[in-house]
Amino acid sequence: MRYLSSGNSGNEKKCFVISPIGKENSDDRRALNGLIDSVLKPTLEEMGFDVEVAHKINKPGSISHQIIHHLLNDELVVANLSSLNPNVMYELAVRHATGLPVVSIAVNGTILPFDITDDRVIFFQNDIAGAHELRDKLKKVVYEAIDNYVPDNPIYRVVQSSIVQKNTKNKTEDFLLERLNSIENLLNSILTGSTYLNKSLNTEEILEVANHIVNHLNKNNQWATGALLRARGLHQQSLFSERLEYYRMEKDYLAKQFCPMLLNRCKSFVESGKRVYIIIDSGTTLYPFFDKLAQEALRFHANEENEWIKHVTIVTNNLPGMLYFMENGRKTSSRYGDLAINSLLLPGVPLPIYSAVSGKETNHYLQNLRLETDAIFIGIVTGNWIRIRHSHPHCPIPLARGKDHQLFKQILFENSDEVFVVSPLGKVINSDLEKGELNDILGYSENNDNPDCKPYYEVKIDDKKANFVKLVTTIRESGRLLSGHSENIRDILNNNILEYLDFPYLPADRVPHLLFQFNEIPKEYDLEVATEFPVDRLRTKVMRELLKVIS
Repeated sequence: MRYLSSGNSGNEKKCFVISPIGKENSDDRRALNGLIDSVLKPTLEEMGFDVEVAHKINKPGSISHQIIHHLLNDELVVANLSSLNPNVMYELAVRHATGLPVVSIAVNGTILPFDITDDRVIFFQNDIAGAHELRDKLKKVVYEAIDNYVPDNPIYRVVQSSIVQKNTKNKTEDFLLERLNSIENLLNSILTGSTYLNKSLNTEEILEVANHIVNHLNKNNQWATGALLRARGLHQQSLFSERLEYYRMEKDYLAKQFCPMLLNRCKSFVESGKRVYIIIDSGTTLYPFFDKLAQEALRFHANEENEWIKHVTIVTNNLPGMLYFMENGRKTSSRYGDLAINSLLLPGVPLPIYSAVSGKETNHYLQNLRLETDAIFIGIVTGNWIRIRHSHPHCPIPLARGKDHQLFKQILFENSDEVFVVSPLGKVINSDLEKGELNDILGYSENNDNPDCKPYYEVKIDDKKANFVKLVTTIRESGRLLSGHSENIRDILNNNILEYLDFPYLPADRVPHLLFQFNEIPKEYDLEVATEFPVDRLRTKVMRELLKVIS
């Protein structure tokens, strides 16, 4: 048995346990006490820790100096994330800010928010057998956390990134600190009754207001997500970086909706005896897909439903996407941990402007992989624009600038058994344009000296392939700027939403186009226009001549 201290109580390492507390004599409180008394405390004390538990030194609902002291100074913190309690999440964030070791635990089935899935999280079954398993897992992870600790958590990563890029124009770290400080000050003023609220509300009502604010921030964290993405500082002089903010919420929503469906379809193929390759295109539209695929795969691993994942491989030329997947998709918190899904980065010539690789080597490798592998190939593609094919069968056709980009997409289409074309709604064109008409409307041609005004090229799709190409986009509720546009797309694609339920099992030619209703659009007209059409110089032309949403 290894011990982390000499056993002398004066020299014991300190371990602080944070957890949802629940009311006195409630089921939650009894479950917490059982977990602490039967598993956490004896295991950690056996390892040489002096264990302190949050609710035994503090009143429920408040954040005391004692708790903050433990979070800032103790050698180890164990966080129970099982119910995603706001106080626990706050305390975890404080601990992350120190860069000191944290071990998190959660009951099986807990859906953790964004970057936390990449930390040391032990999932356990809440029964007697699960308690024994948790003891063993806890020892292993604690030894690893203390002996081989390298700071790595969402806040530390952002801090490191901001140090490296402290001279960039975004000043993201200042933005984050300013917003977090303002939130903290607001909550403190409410909790202490130092605002006008104390004139009309009692303590219980004030706490209710504070908890409501915490819950709202927990659910509506897009401002923080955007800042974190900017803090990554990926490819500052690339089109990728420039376009990362365009349609960000909509792209993230598409990934959140589609990725679970995609992996369940892969699982169905594997269970029928097939191997699966997911070929993911470059571009910012597909960037959040790498994170969502990582999260979904990690959930399968956490619930020990992961045998089939060994037969799935992600193949991509998307450089920032693969970096994102490497950051968020490790099966363990160790920097040596394997990825949750087998992955292959295509070889080729790096194109800094697009943050991707392309060229003959890229295309040949993908073609040879298909020739040499008995597997199902699923293509995930995007484009600068997506045109709906008006001849039957109807399908989306991606357009791309640069012949290398268009050629890679063409090779991807030709070597995939089924293809999903992903796009925000505002980039889907339903007009029956003649060849070259889009470029004429936008003023693009090969003779233009401006590289941003070179023409787009379509991927060629014949009648046979069109049956296996499906659109993944959003639609709007009635009364919105793009309501009519989304209705037209739904009508021409003759979409049957009932088939979504059978999506994992349908043959490729019967898979429906996937149109997800997206309502996170500003109500104010000017903001709605800017959100749906973020590129200023193209806004009027696109609205009037391509989508015909204004006259």
